[in-house]
Amino acid sequence: MKKAIVVILLGILCFPALGQNERILRLDPNNAEGGNFSDFFERIKFIPLETLNASSFNNVDQLEVTRDFFIILDKETNSILIFKRNGKFHSKISATKLGYSKMRPIYAFTYNNLEQTIHIPNPKLRYSTVRFDLNGKQLSSTKELLQSTDNLFFFSDRSVVSFKYAADPRMKDSTVYETVLTKAGKIQNKLFPYNQTRSSLISRDILYAAQSFLYPQGNDSTILFVRPYEYDIYSLNPRDGATKRFNFVFPGQNSLPKEFKTDSIFKGKRIAYLKSNPKIIFGLSHVYIFKQLLFVRLKSFGSEATYSLIYDLASDRFYDVSKISPDVGSTFFSISDNSIGGVSFDNFNFGASDGENLFTFYSSRKFLDQVTANKEKLKNIPEEINSLLKSISVDNNPLIIELKPKSK
Repeated sequence: MKKAIVVILLGILCFPALGQNERILRLDPNNAEGGNFSDFFERIKFIPLETLNASSFNNVDQLEVTRDFFIILDKETNSILIFKRNGKFHSKISATKLGYSKMRPIYAFTYNNLEQTIHIPNPKLRYSTVRFDLNGKQLSSTKELLQSTDNLFFFSDRSVVSFKYAADPRMKDSTVYETVLTKAGKIQNKLFPYNQTRSSLISRDILYAAQSFLYPQGNDSTILFVRPYEYDIYSLNPRDGATKRFNFVFPGQNSLPKEFKTDSIFKGKRIAYLKSNPKIIFGLSHVYIFKQLLFVRLKSFGSEATYSLIYDLASDRFYDVSKISPDVGSTFFSISDNSIGGVSFDNFNFGASDGENLFTFYSSRKFLDQVTANKEKLKNIPEEINSLLKSISVDNNPLIIELKPKSK
């Protein structure tokens, strides 16, 4: 018991005070409302990604949006492709040349927005990444203070925040931290301690149903982040530390057992438990704030597995993205492919933000299918859409969808 108290105190002392002025958001996801595109968004833009022999790919598994480029990971081709914001192909990085294969594909990359470099975990050397510039040129490999598979974000003051959870009885008996802030290779602050040997929550208990626990908000000073098996959303910046911003409260049938993260009865059995209780929401992901609109994904194994919500913080009303109907503001195109028979949005959701816009994607085929289905409504379409229709085919690369949320 004394050891537990010491660990808790360490967590309090190692980071600027964790703010607890969170806002409680109570909702029943089954009662989420619908609406029209123009109720939530100012505009939609479809950006075709140039399809050449060198740039052809299948899926957007990770997307980073910079001022000038889209950086896209496609696991199936083991490639990172770089396109200009207008969709023109710029360069390509082949992860196969680094040692990745179909049996062991590249899982993720990190973009250093300060140096404008792409960091890929080195499959041949632990705690090391291989760096590339945006022209696809390989730079030197670097040894990282943090493990190469960590979720990372680079702040404008050159500090770096990481999220990592690695616990297993075979590991060294020591206290480590989920969230660590470093600068110039030195640890500045750390938060959320756990014992990587004796923790009830072990690594294989965590279901990684999203590519990240960290969510940039389009600036280099603040991020939002979430934690495994929690309903809290935190914000973090190097100056003020971490603050708990929001806490979601769901109906009992949708909620995790109170001691789900800490009770040893669930050790090694958490994922099996969630699969047998598909109504339970086991976490949050894809969190972004635009003025009064909070975008969040609720994760479960049931019909709510890809439940994407918009919470209006001004009115305390919440909306299901799948119930948002196309209208003249979206030129009668859907904002996601899950309402038109696709699965990309189910897996990808709103995969990135540049602070002004949200980004998702769907296939050229799904785009063209809607043209056929909505012939009557598309008689007077904007010239940019008309030009797009003339230039793409069902075999082209996916289209990036850029959406600007409304400021009510």
